[in-house]
Amino acid sequence: MGPGQNSKSRPAATTKSGSTAQQRRAERNAEEDGKQAQLKREAMERSTVRQALAAGVIDELTLDVVPVLLGSGERLFDGVESLGFEPVEVLHSPLATHIRYRRAG
Repeated sequence: MGPGQNSKSRPAATTKSGSTAQQRRAERNAEEDGKQAQLKREAMERSTVRQALAAGVIDELTLDVVPVLLGSGERLFDGVESLGFEPVEVLHSPLATHIRYRRAG
């Protein structure tokens, strides 16, 4: 054994690309953290939209509806008494529906 080594230390396992298992774990953790941060940003955006709708400061709203279930979801219009919007344009495809609403009146 050389200086600074003990009998219990093992060399890090590497892959063909040269990354160690520890590096791959760190990359996966960073990716998970990024996904969680994105979910938090999206939750704040939904909350902001609800607050703006409740305050009556939105004149036009575009919703992109995509039939994908991601977790339990969150209702966008909870807590908003009356929307007061009317649809002015609807575009649809097999993958999504885009609806543009404008404040009625």
